[in-house]
This record gives sequence, C-alpha cells and structure tokens, in this order.
Amino acid sequence: MLTAYIYGLLVFLACVVAFSVGFKFGHAVREDKQPKLEPIKAVTETVQKVVDKAEAKKEENSLDDALRSMLMYDGDPQAKGTGVKV
Repeated sequence: MLTAYIYGLLVFLACVVAFSVGFKFGHAVREDKQPKLEPIKAVTETVQKVVDKAEAKKEENSLDDALRSMLMYDGDPQAKGTGVKV
C-alpha cells in the first residue's frame, strides 16, 4: 500500500513538471519567441545508431541477395524484370 502512495506521488510530480514545461513553452510561443527545445542527447544518439544499423543491414542484405542470385543461377534464361537489382 505504501508503494501505491509513492507511485501516485511520482505520477503527480511528473504531471506538475510536464505542466510547468508546457506552460513556459506556451508563453514563449505567445510572445513570439523561439522556444528553446533541445532533444535529449542520449535519445538522439540511440536513434542515430539504430538508423545506421538499419542502413548497413539493408546494404548487406542487398549484397547477400545479389550473391545468392549469382550462385543459384542454373543456366535457364530469366524473364525480363525479374531478379535482384543492384
């Protein structure tokens, strides 16, 4: 029961902090000032790493598909437009 009170207090404090940040942001917009928003560095670095890994995997898969296509070729002519585009 004590943990429920602690969780409730933490949620309440999170709501108060979120409201105050939004309130400051709204006043800055109303006064035609550019609000200062900086993304969290850890999140942007993590997102960039995920994007880089996805691009590398896509490039690797393309190369794998091309090699697999060459190795599986049995001499039969392919129809136009089929196969791996490199």
